[in-house]
Amino acid sequence: MRRFSLPVPLTLQTRLGRRIALLFVVSALVPVAVMGVQGYAQVTGWLKNESQTRLELAAKSVGMGIVAQLGNAHDILGALPPAGGANGAPANGLELARAHEAFASLAVVGPAGRRVLWGTAPDTTLSADAALRVAGGAAVLQIGRSGRPWMVVPAARGAELWGALDTTYLFNGARVRAAIDTSDVTLCIRAVGTTARLPCSAGRISGDDPIGSWDVFLKYDFGAQPWRVTLSQPLASVLAPVHDFQRTFGLSIITVVALVVLLTSVQVRRSLKPLAEFQRGMTRVAQRDFSSSVSVSSGDEFEDLAQTFNRMSGEIDQQFRAITAGSAIDQTALASRRGEDVAATAATRLQAALQCPRVNVYVAGDRPTAAWRCISGINGLARAAGEVWPPAADLERLLARPGMWLRQEGPWLPWLQVGPAGPPPDAVLTLVSHGELLGLVALFTDGPPSEEQGRVARQLSGQVSVGLSNSRLISRLNGLSYGALAALARTVDANSHWTAGHSERVTALSMRMARRLRLPETELDTLHRGGLLHDIGKIGVPATILDFAGPLDDEGMKVIRSHPELGAKILAPIAAFRDAVPIVLYHHERVDGAGYPEHLKGGDIPFLPRLLAVADVYDALVSDRPYRPGWSTTLAIDTIRGLAGAHFDPAMVDAFLGVMAVEGDGARFAIDPLAYAESGS
Repeated sequence: MRRFSLPVPLTLQTRLGRRIALLFVVSALVPVAVMGVQGYAQVTGWLKNESQTRLELAAKSVGMGIVAQLGNAHDILGALPPAGGANGAPANGLELARAHEAFASLAVVGPAGRRVLWGTAPDTTLSADAALRVAGGAAVLQIGRSGRPWMVVPAARGAELWGALDTTYLFNGARVRAAIDTSDVTLCIRAVGTTARLPCSAGRISGDDPIGSWDVFLKYDFGAQPWRVTLSQPLASVLAPVHDFQRTFGLSIITVVALVVLLTSVQVRRSLKPLAEFQRGMTRVAQRDFSSSVSVSSGDEFEDLAQTFNRMSGEIDQQFRAITAGSAIDQTALASRRGEDVAATAATRLQAALQCPRVNVYVAGDRPTAAWRCISGINGLARAAGEVWPPAADLERLLARPGMWLRQEGPWLPWLQVGPAGPPPDAVLTLVSHGELLGLVALFTDGPPSEEQGRVARQLSGQVSVGLSNSRLISRLNGLSYGALAALARTVDANSHWTAGHSERVTALSMRMARRLRLPETELDTLHRGGLLHDIGKIGVPATILDFAGPLDDEGMKVIRSHPELGAKILAPIAAFRDAVPIVLYHHERVDGAGYPEHLKGGDIPFLPRLLAVADVYDALVSDRPYRPGWSTTLAIDTIRGLAGAHFDPAMVDAFLGVMAVEGDGARFAIDPLAYAESGS
């Protein structure tokens, strides 16, 4: 027959292990036992006090409810007809229904005798003081011989109206008002000075049971002695949670012993903890998390190995951050033509890669005297910090010695300070490409940058220089493109001196509206190109029609209305202007469908043509034409406001009105930043 035995934990297999286990058990059990006894005494006292307070509050709640019901009963009794109908006038149905609910008996007592309306006759009489009170018009509450409370009010012709209060009505919801959830709470209401129990639950009250009471004072309203509301609860019920704890205390002791044995086993195996920590560290490295370190404080070779591992992980993390930052800078330089976008990416990525409090990137202007824009990277976020105007002498000094300038190596440049005064940068790196100073990188590293920080900063600064150089080249090429477009627009407008500058003014106003609507840069670029070329189809319209000083005949209108389709055909073969074709084709459509050439309605008209249409009509209204002088700005604005929803998209009209409210008619002549290179700025 095979014998089975339970495995013995490693902790109990040696005398030292057993000794440690016994020490742990004793050290754990003694405090638990002491705290258990003290806790039992404290919890018992607290439960008693809490029950006493709760019962007193509940008794007060019941008493306040009784006062309210007595007041309601008094109102019901007083609302009955004089003398309860003794004069032959019956009460109405609603009054009788309420009276039947509140009073078990109702009778009229007067000089002529008693008359019972329902129930039983009063089994008590009024004292002299009570009779005087009723005669004075007040109500009296009196306990009958049977213990039933009677309410007496004056009636007509010296009579008294007696109502025996229905106890169900009077004490209705007493337990609910007291918020007593347990069924073992005893409720008893007594009239002080009598032995009558109005309602009293069956139950025996022990001297140790918590009791709460409250007196309902009735002297002022009803000339009666107080009613005492008493609530009690058996002590055993109050201490039931403690009794439950007693039953589970033994199980808790067993649990504590088992826990102590387990902790002892863990202590024996603590040498395995460093290996588990190394395993978790390698897993994090495999998941590209190089920032978390391995924490081992065993005081032996494991701790030395952990320090080496953390140092290696930190170097890998630095390299990974540098590679990620460089990739992000390159992608931004390829995707955006704005130097500020490259600077914003560089500021945040450099700050993260170098793990320093702040990095400022300064972008040089296109002209030597232009302001430099500062982008600050803090906590992974980029923000525009303002503009600075560097002196020419400082720029020559920086260009003469490109590279990194430490604070202690060179003079402090006060113009690098942007915003509130603060400490100067700890290092400055020049951004130079093809002999041109494109900007600076200022590092705030709370002290001289480390050798590794300097190496990473120089590496990434080179990529920032390339990105800024590319963005500047693209901007200049775009400037040439916009300049060509502007020249073409002026050529089209020159077909008639009445429309000279029209395309540029419409474009300027449209761009102000678009920026108010926060359109993305791609949409702004399309709008700018389409605005300059929106009337290119007028190349095919004879000057005699454009300059005609009166209403055009049907043939003339047909020619002038052909210019959107002709313009679209001119631009269609040019891939660079394909996105602008809808602006050229649909800028004369109306949201009510009365426009041309395709009579589109509402949302069927593309977004940008709906926007440009408002600016186009406004410039035409305020400009002189051969057939009429230009309108006033106010009249033109009111006209466009009135055409919202019919001719124009209401949202575009709102944007137009917002621009005009801020900038006025000058918005037609504003130079948009998108075309800054056109003017050579």
